[in-house]
Amino acid sequence: MRLLTQGFRVSKLYFDCPNQIGWDIPLDPTIHAALQKKYRFLGKGMQSYVFTSDDGEYVIKLFRFDKLESPQQCQNFFAACTIAHNLLSEETGLLYLHLNLSEGNLPILHCTDAIGRKYHLPLDNLRFALQKKALPLTDTLVKASKNPVDMKNRIDQFVHLLNERSKKRVLNSDGNLKRNFGFLEDRAIELDFGNFVIDEETDSLDETKKFALQLRKWLEKNAPDWVAYLDERLMDL
Repeated sequence: MRLLTQGFRVSKLYFDCPNQIGWDIPLDPTIHAALQKKYRFLGKGMQSYVFTSDDGEYVIKLFRFDKLESPQQCQNFFAACTIAHNLLSEETGLLYLHLNLSEGNLPILHCTDAIGRKYHLPLDNLRFALQKKALPLTDTLVKASKNPVDMKNRIDQFVHLLNERSKKRVLNSDGNLKRNFGFLEDRAIELDFGNFVIDEETDSLDETKKFALQLRKWLEKNAPDWVAYLDERLMDL
């Protein structure tokens, strides 16, 4: 059963962590409406269980705490989430962040797990992020590679994303390309922001190249005609 459900249990969503003033984020009607949609299980990571809205517009990441080894680890994770919301909402597609428990502000989340079991979860009692749902990085590039204009735009968007984040001196210590990035219709976004840190001493070009060179390796194998274009874009930085 655990394999079928990918280990999802409601008990893993709770953790005793005091609220902090800096974590309060206003809730607008658009977000409230998005949270009232029905959601179904999409997958899991080390830091969250991910559900997608039935209309395919959003993902909600319910933060899990069963893997935490210390309260400090939780504080670091929440600090990374706050960086994403405050500095990089466009670059992450992050729409709303709920780190402080609340009362009477949020709707009930109606969702199903990986085997179709229904849950009705009071979002006031959970810590989570609401994010725009992105297209997978490699699937999008494979499709775009059939059209030169589309492929050029996608590479431009990816390099632009890396450059914008690194210029803000935000690092991502998780170097996984496929897991961390995706595309919206008009831009690339960074899906996983749980390892963001600010480092004022960082070299923005080095941080950009860390992920761009991973894309280069992927292009060498899957779309070699586009390696030179990526190299040109990096030379322009």
